[in-house]
Order: sequence, then C-alpha cells, then structure tokens
Amino acid sequence: MPTLILLRHAKAVTYSPEGDFGRELAPRGRAQAERLGRWLADKPFAPTLVFASPARRTRETADLALAALPVRPARVDATGLFNADATDILALIRDAPEDHERLMIVGHNPGMAEVANFLAGAGDPAAHLKLGRKYPTCACAVLEFKCAWSELGARRGALLTYITPKSLDASERDD
Repeated sequence: MPTLILLRHAKAVTYSPEGDFGRELAPRGRAQAERLGRWLADKPFAPTLVFASPARRTRETADLALAALPVRPARVDATGLFNADATDILALIRDAPEDHERLMIVGHNPGMAEVANFLAGAGDPAAHLKLGRKYPTCACAVLEFKCAWSELGARRGALLTYITPKSLDASERDD
C-alpha cells in the first residue's frame, strides 16, 4: 500500500546572510532530525524515494534523518517545494512514480500542515487531534493509501501516526 511521510524541516536559525533560503539548522534542529531518523529507521514504512525542498534547512534535515536508515532512498531536490502550498505539494505527490510505494516529502509550513490535514481521513483519532492543532518544526505525519499516487484526494489517506519532537523526547518543545 502506498505510504506517504510528510516531514517539516527541523528547527533552523532565524537569520542567514543568504536570506531565508540559506538558513541552516540550529543545533537543536540537528538533534531533532537525527532523532527523527533513528525513529524512522525502525519502521516498516521507511521511504524508498524522497523529494526535498532545496532550501538549506530542508536539505540538512533530510541528510541527517536519512543517514540513520539502513538503506538510503533515492532523493530528488524539488525546487517547487520551497514556499509550496498544499496544491503544489499534492501535484508533486500525484506525479510520483508508482513503483515507489513509500514516499517522503521534506518541506515547509504552512504547505506541509495543509496537505497533511487535506489527505488525512481515517486513522488514529489522537493523532488527528494533534495534527489539527499544530505542525511544528520536524513534525512528521505518516499516511497510508488504498489508491495510486495519481488518485490522491481529500481524506483518502489513513493517518498511521503523527510524530513531533516533543513526542520523541520529553525535554523538547514543539515550535
């Protein structure tokens, strides 16, 4: 069954001389991405294909999280993910190759939250409540579908889980 992982980039510094596109991860963000990668490494839905925004903080998040996986997935820097809205992200997913059943998108808010909430239909009620409230840095929604990527639509996905930095480490805060 097709499984989609929607990962918002980890916590970034607030300023870069290169502008918003060049903001790097803060030390806390590096730790978040590494922890998320270790969590993902144990799961049966680890991605086989990753689309990541080419912004520095998203590339760094993907690098750190994917380093923990036993098998490195194919990765594509998707220029359209920088400042993408839900419609843009959904179009990218719908065009994904059908031979990759486990897809990960690493992007930015508000688009990541919008597309996760748009696609999530059935699934874990507690995860739905958390997802509807906030999509903090390094949040990760995992959805499963009974249709092809090209057929995705509103509420077609089952929300398997929704992970935030705080749910992986009690000393973290979700922001």
